[in-house]
Amino acid sequence: MLDPRADPVREAADLSMERRLKRFVVDADSDPARLFARRSRSATAGDWYGEHLGKWLSAASLAAGRTGDAGLARTVGDIVGFLAKEQDPDGYLGTYSEDNPARFDRDTAEGVRTWDLWNVATLLGGLLDASETCQEAAAVADRLGAKIVASFPPGRSVLAQGNHQGLSAAALLWPFARWVAQEPSARNRAFLSRLAGEFDEEPRGLISGPREGRDASKLGTGKAYQLCLAYRGLGEASIVLDRPEWREAAVRFWKNVRERHLTPWGGPWGGVASHLEVFNDGGFFSPYGLVETCSTMAWMDLSHALFEATDEAVYADEWERSAFNALLGARHANGEDWAYFSPANGPRTHTYEWACCKSSGALALERFVGRRSSATTTELSLAVPHAGRFECEGAVVDVATTYPNPGWLTVTVNRPSPTRLTVRFRANAGVAKVNGFVQNGAWWVCDRLGSGPEAATVELAMPLEIVRAQHRVIHHECEVLRLDYLALRQGPVCFAYEPLDGFAREATVRMPTLFDASRFRASNDGTGYDLDAPGHAPIRFVPYAKAGRERADGWRNTWLPVVWQ
Repeated sequence: MLDPRADPVREAADLSMERRLKRFVVDADSDPARLFARRSRSATAGDWYGEHLGKWLSAASLAAGRTGDAGLARTVGDIVGFLAKEQDPDGYLGTYSEDNPARFDRDTAEGVRTWDLWNVATLLGGLLDASETCQEAAAVADRLGAKIVASFPPGRSVLAQGNHQGLSAAALLWPFARWVAQEPSARNRAFLSRLAGEFDEEPRGLISGPREGRDASKLGTGKAYQLCLAYRGLGEASIVLDRPEWREAAVRFWKNVRERHLTPWGGPWGGVASHLEVFNDGGFFSPYGLVETCSTMAWMDLSHALFEATDEAVYADEWERSAFNALLGARHANGEDWAYFSPANGPRTHTYEWACCKSSGALALERFVGRRSSATTTELSLAVPHAGRFECEGAVVDVATTYPNPGWLTVTVNRPSPTRLTVRFRANAGVAKVNGFVQNGAWWVCDRLGSGPEAATVELAMPLEIVRAQHRVIHHECEVLRLDYLALRQGPVCFAYEPLDGFAREATVRMPTLFDASRFRASNDGTGYDLDAPGHAPIRFVPYAKAGRERADGWRNTWLPVVWQ
């Protein structure tokens, strides 16, 4: 039986806090922090390792705020104090020594390998998150932001630095736009406008490219992680400077990725192109494509930002789908480890300690669990329905649901006195029956004035969905090879199967062209679906995030080879 009170997302985030966030950084002598100490800064070109502290600051600040964990909040404050002491008098704060030619404030940085602006971008984002509860973090962020502006006078390019044709440096836009919203001086706004304008310079073409129909794989180097971060920043900057054409570019990019570069479980995939972390050519398909956990984080951030800006459910649907499948499917049960890449058909793997994905996964998980709901004095919004108790305007609101599995959602409101309260939710599913809610755009809304206990209920309609794909090889307009595949989804959840007979990693089955979903039957234990495939024992499909977890090789398959009949 499904427990309507269970919350696997919160449980995963709580475990990540205990096993990752509280252990990875404990004080100023922790490795991610020591990189920023003046005595430890690198005299060589340096790599991306500095990004870990910024991501930790963001995730730990959000976790401490969510749970009220005083110990973690103190650690965040201690690290901010350490950074304030290590910040240079001119505001520079990074992992590169004063004589390093790769520092962003050196003219030589354009001609050498550098990740300085990339590291600074994540640090600025972390400081802004920490500033919600730590006033000193805001002061450190202000000095760092001012240093960035001073280092790039008109005529000096920002995106000439960094790799992937400037995409790594472009990551600066999203935290900088957020900072400028708080510090909107004419100088800061002018720099923000100039930085965003560099996005459209070739070979990037990040603004005109999507508007002209250019595929995501043809923008810059096509690196998925950096592109998603860049468009998140472009969307944020469009709000700060009122430039709707920038948001239009972000929307067009998002739609291109959704249509041509997503796995059924929500991850932006690559792995078969020139570099494992870049988008494959648009329309290309392989069951062995890879999703980088960092790309999942960035795609989720972009999707959520567009959802907030537009209130259109399609963005929230993909944000949620990525979380339940790609994100939870990349984490390991110990709460600390993450996969660098997750294949559609392949093993659940580990990654090394300093890989970017371990910090990205923990941050994405913390962001998701915190953004699922929001409450004001008069309204409770459930962007992702989940069980819990909430308080609004003196009223106690209890939510119980089987979501994201099929079933129902019930909201019970107990008001001590007559109070008007609005409860609204959206779900990546249809609604079969409703009692107490009315539909308003992307939301189902219950808006009532009353007192005492009152309940509203919906029955969720979540039919099975068969996703079809095809691998074709064409030469001189002649089909050389064609292989057909299917994947199984229901609402926000994608399913996967483990090797057949314990070892056979693939087997082709016959499937009817019509009523294909009718071959699937709910399993007796309610954990998945069994496929009645002629010539095979029933093939068990379970949620992608759970598949392969108990196997020594961690193997799971999203795509099933089929012959349509």
